[in-house]
Amino acid sequence: GSSQGRITLSGEISSKHFGSSFENRGLSLADGSAFSGALSQLAVQYLRYPGGSQTETFFDLSDPDATSHESIITPGSTAASVPVSDFVSFVNENGIKPIFVLPTFRYFDKGAVQSQYLSSDGEIVIREFVHDVLTGAFGDVDVAAFEIGNEWFNSQFLYNAASNPEGWTAAEYGIL
Repeated sequence: GSSQGRITLSGEISSKHFGSSFENRGLSLADGSAFSGALSQLAVQYLRYPGGSQTETFFDLSDPDATSHESIITPGSTAASVPVSDFVSFVNENGIKPIFVLPTFRYFDKGAVQSQYLSSDGEIVIREFVHDVLTGAFGDVDVAAFEIGNEWFNSQFLYNAASNPEGWTAAEYGIL
């Protein structure tokens, strides 16, 4: 028979292959909170921060310890957020390895083809954030990974000649 379309797995699938995402919308990380209770029941080993569309829409790497951030889509609209230092304390106290998600759209510059669509300040801000995390500016932490934001398909970010000419295409996202 044909093996087309089949996936063959080898090796053990373990808890190291799974984690969770902390959709940073001002949830409480305090002991006894709904989030910390659920996490302890799941025995999560990896946790993404800030996770989801919150990363792209609100998370500002230049002010990661803020308790709220302003939307890049709807100026004046803010969302409560858990400061990165509080998140680092939480993962350390719970033996969880963090995965930090880096926003992409806020650093996209359609005219910056030579720099792979990265805005002039984008590389600086991203490097400073990663450096600060890795050197303990928010607390010592054993980082599992850094990820690039993956909410590229959000209609507020997508290129549309009529309604969003400054948006990106899938190819531009891939290059960035």
